[in-house]
Amino acid sequence: SVNGFIAPLKVTSKSFLILQESAADMFDPEGASKRGAKRIASISIEERTRRAMLAEATEDRMVLLMDELEIVLLQGQPDDKEKEENIQTLSLQIKSLQDDYNTIVSGLPFPLLGDFNGTDDIIKE
Repeated sequence: SVNGFIAPLKVTSKSFLILQESAADMFDPEGASKRGAKRIASISIEERTRRAMLAEATEDRMVLLMDELEIVLLQGQPDDKEKEENIQTLSLQIKSLQDDYNTIVSGLPFPLLGDFNGTDDIIKE
């Protein structure tokens, strides 16, 4: 299983290695929460609740995709073109979810929450 949102597998897939490196460098859920603490504290309880629910759903989807990625990595031949495409697709989806998660928990505007151009209740830094 995937540990800490970064799969510890050693594989030859360039797509997965790129995901692994970028995840190690950029996906820091606790850091995003800490950086956004001031913004989150300034928004309504309703908004915080929506963000918490969306963050949890995003995290759940990330874990499912990482489990799926691990299965794909363990199946088939190492040079299989379809396998490489699946790995690349899953890697991009996971990376996108990591970015979404960081945005949600840091209190930054997020379109699914109705924050298309920012909101009045978010402190601008």
